Amino acid sequence: MALETPEYELISKHDGFEIRRYSEMIIATTSVKADYKSSTSSGFRRIANYIFGDNDKEMKIAMTAPVISDCPSEGLEIYNIFFVMP
Repeated sequence: MALETPEYELISKHDGFEIRRYSEMIIATTSVKADYKSSTSSGFRRIANYIFGDNDKEMKIAMTAPVISDCPSEGLEIYNIFFVMP
C-alpha cells in the first residue's frame, strides 16, 4: 500500500516545524490512558490494525500521513491518536 497524504497550504516554515492549513478531512481516532510513549504506541497499533483489515468489513485502507496525537490537559494522561483517512 502506498502512503497517502492530504493536501495542505503551507502557512509558515520554522526551524524544525511547519504551520499548515488542511482542508476538511475524515479521521480515525482512538483514546488511550497511559503515559505519552505508551499511549502513542498503543494507539498507533490499534488504528493501524483497523486500516490493515481488522474491522467489521475486513477492508484494507491505504496507510496515510500524518499521524497526529494531542496533549492532554495538565494532570490527565488520556491521549488521542488520529489517522487521516484517504
